[in-house]
Amino acid sequence: MATKDRRGEASGGEGTGPGGSGKRAVIPGRLQLDPGLLGWRLYTLAWGDTTVFAHIIVTNTAYGSYDADEEYWYADKAAVGTLGSEVEIRVVGDYEWENEEPSPPSGWQQFDAHTAVTWALVDGDLSVGKLYKHPSESFYLRLQKTGSSPNATLTVVRWYRGGSTQPSGTFDPSGNTYDEVTSLGSGSAWFGDSLPPA
Repeated sequence: MATKDRRGEASGGEGTGPGGSGKRAVIPGRLQLDPGLLGWRLYTLAWGDTTVFAHIIVTNTAYGSYDADEEYWYADKAAVGTLGSEVEIRVVGDYEWENEEPSPPSGWQQFDAHTAVTWALVDGDLSVGKLYKHPSESFYLRLQKTGSSPNATLTVVRWYRGGSTQPSGTFDPSGNTYDEVTSLGSGSAWFGDSLPPA
């Protein structure tokens, strides 16, 4: 992802940023990704370790057109045309607004969601799209898409955390490759939506 310093000079990678689309209405109190300790954090999602299909800017503080406590998602419409069998989640870095600003890509699907988290107990899971699991933790990610490349879009992005006690606050799901599974594990699970089902 490219970031821009305060002089407007690119400092590396592919672009991402808030773009010009309106906000998507989401279920209140359903979000989850850790914004880090600085102004904002950048995550990427990739099919395996190769094709990056989404960039997520998660904000700690407000700046310019960015609100505080928000996830800004950018999904490559060509890359989400076929859901892969594994998802690698990475933290690219944490940044201060005064030093680095995101630079948006063009033509990507854009949506955002608030990060004020209340994890809800799963009571009958969705059966849409594909489900992916962390290799050692009870963390899951469900993705659903519609359409085909180069104009596919994500329609569901749902995170899960297993456990008998309701999780509190945000979490960092990065650093591992999530493999496709057929169902959630046994026991209780809690969910939060970055992109809720319609």
